[in-house]
Amino acid sequence: MPEIAVNQLPEAWRGLAIKARQAADRGEPKLAAELCAQVLQAIPTCLAMRELQLTSRLQMRGTRGKGLPAKLTGWMRLSGGKPKSSPATLEEADATLVIDYFGTAGWLQLAAAARRLGLPETEGFARQALVRIDPQNREAVGELARWFIDREQPVQALAVLREGLVQHPGDAELEALQQEAAVAQTMTEGNWEGEGDFRSKLRRSGLD
Repeated sequence: MPEIAVNQLPEAWRGLAIKARQAADRGEPKLAAELCAQVLQAIPTCLAMRELQLTSRLQMRGTRGKGLPAKLTGWMRLSGGKPKSSPATLEEADATLVIDYFGTAGWLQLAAAARRLGLPETEGFARQALVRIDPQNREAVGELARWFIDREQPVQALAVLREGLVQHPGDAELEALQQEAAVAQTMTEGNWEGEGDFRSKLRRSGLD
């Protein structure tokens, strides 16, 4: 079940996707979100529709959320918490999001379902959505940073953590992740060659 681009959608659904984009461009986020939902009900692996739906829903809520470093872009601390069991399908996650789009459970379910189905961009989108909806949620920031680090994307992890530490200055867990990401970035860039000790190399990464 691969992720599907808009230009790969069947003609009827591609037409709806185009109308959703046009509605968003006209400043009609409610209509855009509704059209995205129709496409996703039939084709839940269309990531572009998920991204547009999130942007539209955030506009309807009165905030566009903060930008994120990766290509992909909720975590409202209501009664959420991680679900006791993961969903079997993307459709189950979407059913939870219909009930509470800005709640925790649906996005966690979407990330878990996407991971099981081998849809890394959808998993990443869900994790970033958690932070975009509530940038002040420390747990969501830490989990997103860890997700980037585990996928050898330290630059993205550092960008997420910089934003997180603005909200939570001095947070020990986030600072530890920041140092881990900085070391990974330095090693990826090959900066261990040549002169300079460990601390000086971290200094070039902006951490010391």
